[in-house]
Amino acid sequence: MVLTEDLLAERDLAFYASPPSPGSFVLAPGHYAVYFPGEPHCPCCAATPGGEAIRKIVFKILWAD
Repeated sequence: MVLTEDLLAERDLAFYASPPSPGSFVLAPGHYAVYFPGEPHCPCCAATPGGEAIRKIVFKILWAD
């Protein structure tokens, strides 16, 4: 992955160049996805043009070894 914009210190956000062949999946109502630190994701993407109403909740949990 190639980092294109690093806003981690200011906004806990970073942008990367798109991979040549990104993976994808469609979630059904009531389903959810879990991403761990270091796993990039593409929020607010839609399977259909124009998209649908999306509700996103982010939980950040301190991970201590």
